[in-house]
Amino acid sequence: MSGSRNVECIVLIESRPLYVYSTPIDGDRVPGLSWTWPGAIVQLWNRAGEVLSLSFSTTPLSCLELIVRDADGIRLSRSPLPEDERPSASVDAPICVEIPPGGRWEMRVNPLAKAPGATSRTGSYTVQAVFRHGDWQAVSDPTPFQVTARPWQQWNVRP
Repeated sequence: MSGSRNVECIVLIESRPLYVYSTPIDGDRVPGLSWTWPGAIVQLWNRAGEVLSLSFSTTPLSCLELIVRDADGIRLSRSPLPEDERPSASVDAPICVEIPPGGRWEMRVNPLAKAPGATSRTGSYTVQAVFRHGDWQAVSDPTPFQVTARPWQQWNVRP
């Protein structure tokens, strides 16, 4: 989906699970479950005929909002981050990125980073990226992905 500067924002879901959240049931006597979900790549695609220059005083991720919804369309992500959780301006010099015409710039992200309750719930989800920089933004289409669960390995179970 295009943004206001002829920049398209795209979310690509990786094909293999990248993140794992595990919890035992009843301490380490009974095996619990491991939930897995794929990583995501957020791309900005410069569709304009000129170089797109971006400058960041903190991290480029501070401009990214991930909107995560469950299968019923209920928003699970908490974004933007509260003031006390935002990255501080701790870089010595601004970070500059130039995207040539037709070029793409990408960031690998955890699609559930801002939806902590979803890491232990199996099901279908969508993630939508909103990248805001200065006076413009680019918004992706919602992209589906799955959170799956499987039993823990039994090697750590005590009799």
